[in-house]
Amino acid sequence: METVKIGIQVRDRDYRNALLRGLSHESRDFQFIALAAEGTGPSGKDEKDIQILLTDIDTGRDNEAVRNHPVIIHLTYRESYDLSYSAGNMEIFRYEDAGVFIGKIIYYYARTMGIDLYFHGRRKCHSVVFFSARGGCGTTSAAMTAARFLKYRFDKQTLFLSLCPLDGSRKYTGEGDGGNMTSLLYHLNAGDDVPLCKFISSQEGVSHIRGMSNNRAASEMTPGELKQLFKMIDRMGDFSYLVIDVGNHLTSLAKYAIESADVAVCVRQKGDKADETGEYSFDKETPHGRLIYVTELDSGCDRPEEDPSAVSLTYDPSAFVNQSGRTLIDIRGRYGRDVSMLTEKIVGCAE
Repeated sequence: METVKIGIQVRDRDYRNALLRGLSHESRDFQFIALAAEGTGPSGKDEKDIQILLTDIDTGRDNEAVRNHPVIIHLTYRESYDLSYSAGNMEIFRYEDAGVFIGKIIYYYARTMGIDLYFHGRRKCHSVVFFSARGGCGTTSAAMTAARFLKYRFDKQTLFLSLCPLDGSRKYTGEGDGGNMTSLLYHLNAGDDVPLCKFISSQEGVSHIRGMSNNRAASEMTPGELKQLFKMIDRMGDFSYLVIDVGNHLTSLAKYAIESADVAVCVRQKGDKADETGEYSFDKETPHGRLIYVTELDSGCDRPEEDPSAVSLTYDPSAFVNQSGRTLIDIRGRYGRDVSMLTEKIVGCAE
């Protein structure tokens, strides 16, 4: 398919250049072109070939840009999660995360032109499920940090999803960011053409499904609904990895997620036996080579000798920093190095 050209025409040159860098890094499937703002000089010879225009300049019906570009998306200061489509109301929050930004561009283009731009979605989204036999093992923090390493060390676009009734990841991403899992499930059941990017946000570069700490709707999802969500993520085509946290809630939904996963990660504390995984024996139900055991160690503990194949993860309290209402994870110390090794093993198993 021919590369889609996207023009960026904004008044603030510094913002325009930053947007060009961010979007170009996020997606290599599009060509982004800087256009001069109105009245500041010629826009360049490539303007006539642009299919999509991103602008913060008024484009009334008398504006020449309306005639030259089939799809015009306005950059606004209004943060909105409503993507109700109309040709005259295509807007993106100008400080939106780059990954979500691309998803909204693709959605608007498809609705306007009837052309699916998910041509880069031929890649499969690998699923990685983190679980444990009991709480307090550091499962959520390990899953969140592994998602960051997938993004920054291995350059894998990664989406994080919690299926725990009490979503512990919110202390890392923020208490709530406008999401509504109940609404997402409704659209899944109804088979609506709803853009998944409407329900996605980002913290520190890792995308996650928007929501609140009370995550009961997600935890009570049926395996059929989760399967539909998997299909939607694959069809979206933006993500190489889906990291799912089920914690110690080993329900039928968790069982389905683990059995369907490309890689399952069982987090234990030192002294736990390999088969202490609750009601199910996942190591038997998960194909050989796709189950990774992680042993959580207190800081200063010796590495376990009874299971040399397990990945050891050293808990370091200093790596968890409370700031601005949420917890930041410092990956520069021993904890970060251990999770980096775990992530390397995950990629090796998945690919």
